[in-house]
Amino acid sequence: MSGMGSGFQTGNSTMVAAFRAALIHQGIFIAVIFALPIVGWISFREWLPATRAGNSGKAGSAGSALAEPAARLAAWTGDGGAHWTLAPPLSLSDAQVRSSGLGAGGAVWLTLSSGRAETISGSGWSWRALPALPVGTAGLTLGSSGQVDALATHSTKLTDWRLDVRATAWHVDQIINVPIQFGSSS
Repeated sequence: MSGMGSGFQTGNSTMVAAFRAALIHQGIFIAVIFALPIVGWISFREWLPATRAGNSGKAGSAGSALAEPAARLAAWTGDGGAHWTLAPPLSLSDAQVRSSGLGAGGAVWLTLSSGRAETISGSGWSWRALPALPVGTAGLTLGSSGQVDALATHSTKLTDWRLDVRATAWHVDQIINVPIQFGSSS
């Protein structure tokens, strides 16, 4: 039967032109499929940090690549990661997280650049704002009975500030003088 040969015939210019046109159209379609998400992702990535940092939408503004998320989440799992329980989001406003850690029973704490701190006792609890942190606070410890200790340093002194369960102000619990020989590397 005519045209039912076993091989591709390059002598038929109509077939070659149709095949070439089909390849070009498919290539353009594939290029568009890959290009649109890439352009969209780049645009979104450039726009998002700039608007979050309040930089008037300019993609190249200083600090736009390091913008903090607007909120923090905490999550707990008891089955190796198959199911997770999320805490309510903690809005940071303009603050940045300075340090974070874990406490007894799945508790979580954050110290913020605003001089404040937030804790959450575990799954099913709400975030608790703490009073302004003592000057020099580097981190917190959370006790199993609900007390919070702020560990602050100054020169060779480590001060443990305590906030009892229902207290509204920090009090000094312990001061430790750490012997350090300044100017010595040994």
